[in-house]
Amino acid sequence: SKTTFKNLNIQMAGALRATPLAQAGNYAPGCNGIEDWRSGSINIEDCIVEGFENNFWGIQSDFNNFTRLTSLYSKYGIYAGPKCDQFTINDLYSFYCNTAVTIDRASTVVLNSPRFVICGGTTEYPVNVKQGSFSVVVNAPWCENFTGVTNQIGFFGVGIEAGYAGNTAPVGGFEVNSPLIGTGIGSPGSVRYLIVLGKAARTILRLPTAGAGISLGTNLQALT
Repeated sequence: SKTTFKNLNIQMAGALRATPLAQAGNYAPGCNGIEDWRSGSINIEDCIVEGFENNFWGIQSDFNNFTRLTSLYSKYGIYAGPKCDQFTINDLYSFYCNTAVTIDRASTVVLNSPRFVICGGTTEYPVNVKQGSFSVVVNAPWCENFTGVTNQIGFFGVGIEAGYAGNTAPVGGFEVNSPLIGTGIGSPGSVRYLIVLGKAARTILRLPTAGAGISLGTNLQALT
């Protein structure tokens, strides 16, 4: 069976939402906007979720499909935990999240045309693919940090952190196609790298494009 969330605005407000995020705003620690444990087939369409530690949290939540989700002011954004396999996210808009998408021992996760706007920090990545994850593909992402922190570490962190239950297997396949990089010149809003690699195998980057005035010399230290 499928569970569908459509045209909903789910916000955390009040005293619980008091912990600062890396760049701006607050979130509610220990709280999830939508939570799925061992169900799967979750469809989210045209929804806004805001202010939670995880705007979506799933473990063994497979065959999910999210379309036009707006994810705001979250520590981990969309958390795809172990066995959140065959997970498709279309047209995600993520704004002021420490991490927009956290992939933690999930496989065959596909992000199509995500928009990461002022997400990340000096130690946080808009997309964090943890060790033990496999086959992650990101198509045509918009990667923007014009006014955020100075020297954001990067847009994609791959195999930097151990996965669920201490898993340390290399990330088995990560691919980014046609990313558009839009960042400031110097500071604020500078980003050090597009992709930061740790324990990772078979990493592919195709056709990266930078906005006007952005170059390795003035902003990014390197693509990877």
